[in-house]
Amino acid sequence: MAIGYDELAWLTVTKVNGKEIKSLADLAEPVKQPIERFIKIETEEDPKQIELDAAQVAAEAPVLQENYGSSSLNRLD
Repeated sequence: MAIGYDELAWLTVTKVNGKEIKSLADLAEPVKQPIERFIKIETEEDPKQIELDAAQVAAEAPVLQENYGSSSLNRLD
């Protein structure tokens, strides 16, 4: 089943790559440490787990930066 990004906007993230997430600041390190090539995001609601290909995320980062006029994708405040 494919899920559009807009359907993921309101999910509550509980863990990323096995690390507990309590705030946006908690995301910075786990997303830099993929597990078996994937960034694994656990949520309270369905779909419960989302897996992003870390190489694809890195490859698409420049497009996201350009689209949103951001000099960095690491700002978490």
